[in-house]
Amino acid sequence: MVNLMNSKHLSHFRRRIEGKTNYKKRLNLLISGKPRMVVRRSNTKMIVQIVTSVHGQDKTVVAVDSSFLAKIGWKGSLKNIPAAYLTGLQLAVLAKSNKVDNAILDIGLLTPTKGAVIFAVLKGAVDGGLEIPNSPDNIPSDERIVGTHIDAYRKTSIVKEFEKVKNKILAGSSVKSEKKESIKEESKSKK
Repeated sequence: MVNLMNSKHLSHFRRRIEGKTNYKKRLNLLISGKPRMVVRRSNTKMIVQIVTSVHGQDKTVVAVDSSFLAKIGWKGSLKNIPAAYLTGLQLAVLAKSNKVDNAILDIGLLTPTKGAVIFAVLKGAVDGGLEIPNSPDNIPSDERIVGTHIDAYRKTSIVKEFEKVKNKILAGSSVKSEKKESIKEESKSKK
């Protein structure tokens, strides 16, 4: 067994060696004390979470992935810009119902490229009512968010589909909040 106290070798954290965590960036995000909107991209979908950190331990408050879009009528890809926007919008609706009003963006090791999918998620969350510091220069154009660029080469009706799904998400949030208000009123009247 090697005595690490006397060795000249500096042992790094396992996740740093594996290339999964940038601890300098993570520390700066944790010092802010705000909840983080964590955006991750897989080969098939987008995963977005609101995460709080207490004493270095992360707790997920709200989590959404883009696979829910298929359940409410989305027929397109689950990882393109319109799907990412809708996923961010759904996250904002759920976060507001869990009393989360602001957050900071945590993109992990993803490269922040102007007009990238991760910034479409950010735009959806901001349009949904979350306060997240951002630069309008990085956010994709409205034509790309709606999916006009996809309609141009696929000859589909993704723009109409986008509007239908967006309205379902926004209508679902108002229905949920109305149900919560009616439940609160019923419980007050019973007392």
